[in-house]
Amino acid sequence: MAEPPVVGSGLKQKLLGKRQRKEKEVEESCASKVTVDVGSHTLIDTKIHTLKQQRQELKVAKAAAAHELKNMQRKRTRLKKKASQLNNNDLMEVFLMRQAEEKAKKAKVAASSSKEKVDSPAEEGSHSEEPPE
Repeated sequence: MAEPPVVGSGLKQKLLGKRQRKEKEVEESCASKVTVDVGSHTLIDTKIHTLKQQRQELKVAKAAAAHELKNMQRKRTRLKKKASQLNNNDLMEVFLMRQAEEKAKKAKVAASSSKEKVDSPAEEGSHSEEPPE
């Protein structure tokens, strides 16, 4: 069964997917380990084991989130430093370059779509059958 799409960072999606898979595995393993033997406390032991696994998974998720947060803060600091060194002329140049790239990309897409329209009728006619000999 496909998991529903999750909005957010890729790391968050991976962690969420891992957690859902682990929960399913734990539920299945708990169902297979449950016995009627009350003297062995198997049900309680399974619950303790499950909680320990969840705690470990949360530690990993916390570490990954802290790592991602640090990286984003560093990235923001670098970008602010670079932006503070640019003057208005530099910013205008970047803006104009981006506009030119966007126009070129749109022109390329328009040209490829118009070429496909021209090619499609030609392809239909080129597949004619050979005359009998």
